[in-house]
Amino acid sequence: RVRLVCLVLLALLPALSAMLFAAHVNERHVRDRVHQDGRDRVHRVVNEFDNRAEGVRHLLTALTRMPVVRGADGRACSTLLADLLKEYPHLDNLGVILPDGSVFASALPCAQGVNLADRSYFQRAIKTRRFSVGDYQVGRITESATINFAYPVTDGSGNVSAVVYAAMNLDRLAAGIAVLALPEDGVVLITDFQGTMLIRVSHQGMASGGMPLPAGLRDAIRAERAGQCLEREDESGTPFLYEFAPLLASGGDAYVIVGFSRNSAYA
Repeated sequence: RVRLVCLVLLALLPALSAMLFAAHVNERHVRDRVHQDGRDRVHRVVNEFDNRAEGVRHLLTALTRMPVVRGADGRACSTLLADLLKEYPHLDNLGVILPDGSVFASALPCAQGVNLADRSYFQRAIKTRRFSVGDYQVGRITESATINFAYPVTDGSGNVSAVVYAAMNLDRLAAGIAVLALPEDGVVLITDFQGTMLIRVSHQGMASGGMPLPAGLRDAIRAERAGQCLEREDESGTPFLYEFAPLLASGGDAYVIVGFSRNSAYA
């Protein structure tokens, strides 16, 4: 009887091996497909953000060449910016800041004495003398959550005489991202230079950020290179897969992260 059982098992062994091999290949195929879907979603968000940032860069570059921006009449400059702002619904404000941080002109009404010298986008524009991206903030003029972009205005000697800036509304950015890349049972995050969430989009709702990434996820992203899939538990203990990539407009220090439930992904 033992010999008969062994003979039957021996006859079944090739079929069993083929089944196990087929299961392994199928699992690898599904895993690759899930990861590719995550990467595609990440790249769609990166392209959307970078395209918007590039459009803002062109706008600010054009503004630096306008005589009214380089002139001494702040009221005339504010009028021009207010007219331009109507053409850019995804922006909350346009403005010009003097080298000491005081606001020279603003599309939105601005209280006297507002100073923006401490804002990261202003400091980076002054330091690098190039197009710069800021961090998460609630605007002192807009009073809304924004990410700001800045470009320096230089004089004939190459000195920075002013900084033009644009404030992008994060809630409207989040709404566009939700349509573009939100996976089932998933989340889309955009972080700034400091690891603070600019936006968080999920099926439970959209929100501009202000909260730091979970420390474990932030450290894992900094330790890995883009294109690597991370598997970690979210705040509720649910296994999540995370794909991420840097935002080119930020110089590579801010990230797009797409996370999706492992159970849903492999269902």
